[in-house]
Amino acid sequence: MNGYWLNPYAIPNLVVGLAMLAWGWFLRHREAQSGTGVWAFGTASSAALWLLGFAAAYCSATPTIANRWISVSQAGVIVLTPMLYEFMSRLLDFSGWRKAITPVVWAIAAAFLILLVVTGDYLAPPYRYFWGFYAHYRIGGMAFAACFVCVTLFLSIECWRVWRSAPDNSLRRRRALLLLVGFGVGYLAA
Repeated sequence: MNGYWLNPYAIPNLVVGLAMLAWGWFLRHREAQSGTGVWAFGTASSAALWLLGFAAAYCSATPTIANRWISVSQAGVIVLTPMLYEFMSRLLDFSGWRKAITPVVWAIAAAFLILLVVTGDYLAPPYRYFWGFYAHYRIGGMAFAACFVCVTLFLSIECWRVWRSAPDNSLRRRRALLLLVGFGVGYLAA
């Protein structure tokens, strides 16, 4: 493979990315009659794109090839933000202002996608580490990271709020608890 090399450090991202795609595909078909399945698939696909893009960047032989894959990866995580918000909004049945800000989350993600694709203000040439190439963020990438953290913290707080307020043994309370555990695992993995 010209321009690439087999890198064992890419294997975890590759395995988890493919597992995310399988999980999303499973939920999409299991919940075929529900809109939640579509958003679960979108969330899983976005996360998989993020992980698989980094796996390809780790295997890249040159900074130019790596930066292309890092851009793909960043597109995945940018789209993940509103996908995750939509998915959680449906699972936790957001209403009022929590539901009303959904278009704002999508608009912010669209702005970051434009920043990534059109300008040079999101990524710089990648860093080279022993495990492979890694993203070198400029001001746009750092601003997105702050936005991503804010959205995921907000969603974690919402899970906590729903878990505390939902009746014992209700489906809503169990969902909120499972989502809290999932966020905890995600935060520890990061």
